Amino acid sequence: MKRLKLSAVITLGLLSGCGVLNEVNSGINYINESTEYMNEAQVFAEDLSSLANDAVNNEDAGKKLESRLTEMKSNIEEFNKLTPPEAATSVHEEAVKQNEKLLSGIDQVQTAVKEGTFQLEQLENSEIMGTITEVTDLMKTIEKIQE
Repeated sequence: MKRLKLSAVITLGLLSGCGVLNEVNSGINYINESTEYMNEAQVFAEDLSSLANDAVNNEDAGKKLESRLTEMKSNIEEFNKLTPPEAATSVHEEAVKQNEKLLSGIDQVQTAVKEGTFQLEQLENSEIMGTITEVTDLMKTIEKIQE
């Protein structure tokens, strides 16, 4: 009987330790995914201006721009589905709000590219570039929270 009680106590101790370990692993996974997203957003921002310049007068470049916009939308949607650790919940929620603005701007540019009416001013007047900066700033905050 004593062995059974001891086994039960040890098992409960291990299981509660596993819960903590799962939280730590979840937090690490979130940071890795957030960092990957931040890097993708920065590369997207760097590429966007030149892609947009080329797309104004070149149909093939327009298709490349449209493809890149679609890829970024997918990255945003994947990030928004992540479950942040408790310490990063409010920052993640703010990032999701910014991402919604980013998705809206991407949709507007994509529509113009598809319709053949894209003008560089549409990108410059959209919230895309500023929102990307805000999102990457939020991602840096998430990284600091986890340090």
